[in-house]
Amino acid sequence: MTAVKKWPGLAALALAAVIMVLLLVNKTGPQQRELDSQATAVYSINTESQPIRPFVEGFGQVSASQHFQAVAEVAGRIVALAPGLEQGMMYPAGTEIVTLDDQDYQLALAQAKAQAQVAEQQLQQFAQQSQQLKTSLRLTNERLQYAQSEVERLQRLFKQGSVSASQLDGERQRWLQLQQEQVSLRTQVEQLPSQQRSLVSQKESAEAQVAQQQRNIERTHIRLPFAARLGAVDFDIGQFVGTGQVLFAATGLDTVDVIAHVSLARLKPFFAALAKPDEELLLGPEVMEQLLQRFQLSAEVELPGFDGRWAAQVVSIHEALDPASHSIAFTLRVPQQQTRVRPGVRPPLLPRAQVNVRIYGHALPGLLVPRIADHQGQLYVMEQQRLKFLPTPAHLLMGPWLFIYRPTMAELQVITSPLIPALPGQLLTASPDPDWQPLLHQSLQNQTQQNQPPQNQALPPTEQPQPSQGQRL
Repeated sequence: MTAVKKWPGLAALALAAVIMVLLLVNKTGPQQRELDSQATAVYSINTESQPIRPFVEGFGQVSASQHFQAVAEVAGRIVALAPGLEQGMMYPAGTEIVTLDDQDYQLALAQAKAQAQVAEQQLQQFAQQSQQLKTSLRLTNERLQYAQSEVERLQRLFKQGSVSASQLDGERQRWLQLQQEQVSLRTQVEQLPSQQRSLVSQKESAEAQVAQQQRNIERTHIRLPFAARLGAVDFDIGQFVGTGQVLFAATGLDTVDVIAHVSLARLKPFFAALAKPDEELLLGPEVMEQLLQRFQLSAEVELPGFDGRWAAQVVSIHEALDPASHSIAFTLRVPQQQTRVRPGVRPPLLPRAQVNVRIYGHALPGLLVPRIADHQGQLYVMEQQRLKFLPTPAHLLMGPWLFIYRPTMAELQVITSPLIPALPGQLLTASPDPDWQPLLHQSLQNQTQQNQPPQNQALPPTEQPQPSQGQRL
């Protein structure tokens, strides 16, 4: 009875075991998905190697490149001023700003001219007298020779008893008088050069006085040597000014200078990119000219908050390192005489204005990629729809861009999207980056313009702005 009751339980356990074995044998397990089964969607840009002018960015302050300080060179009372004379007014080159009373100098000029005329007349009289003296000396010499021969003839006749002693003595007396006259005339002729030099000196002194008074009269007319903007004006008609008194200061309109500062950390890779491998320059007086010509340095200036850029010439590199900013200063010169000015939009560059600058070097073959595409010294690039890590070779930071110069690849498809995780060989599907691709196109267009001569938005010759009398801007 007990064995019969246990048998159904054992049978149930055996059946359950068989069912579990069958389930384990027929189980397929979780579905495995390979890495290649799905592609990651990313943004990318296509960039290719082309001539690009590398640049470094810095900041600077505008200063006048032409300065004029009007100092009274003669004393006098102010009798006239330029029309509309006020601080900040602009005048063309040659404008007479201040006129001083010149009556005293006109009188002195008339007196000097009279003295010069007297000296000229004295020289003319001296020339006539000199000619007369020389003629008299020549005639006296001839008479003396005749008298000497006559004395010798009478001496022979006296020995023969043909003439008396009184006749011989008379002829000798006349011969001695002619000798005295010859000595006197010869002395006067010998003194002629010194007398002439004295008269010439008197004439030159009188002429110098004439020139001096003419210069003094010219100095009563104070003019601008170049087109300029006036500084403070604190004088008026009727005021007496003394010699050496400062009247006003003016700054030129044709060009301005920018003292630009660029950090040493940025300049180091910039010049390293421009220089040839193992290139050396001999330190000397000509090294500055060699550096500017060899690297073809030029610059652009931008006024924050306003439209447009100004092309600038790199004039010099300063001699010392700024310890505060750890930067090196450059002097840039910006021509302004043909610059298009739009009030409120594109003003002229005024002294003390703070500006941003870019200093360009000669063109190098290279690639531009966004700085955000650099991942700790590596670029994510796509080749045959696969992710590849490309170490960035020699490169230079240029604003939002990374400039890879002397590239080993002519063209790259660079990933601009963040990839987390980023695995080599990862399957990708790329779309053009709507932000960076247009920016890259625009930057390359700007580079093309940089390789052309700068125009500074010049007006046609008939429309070039010239300051009129008392123009204010």
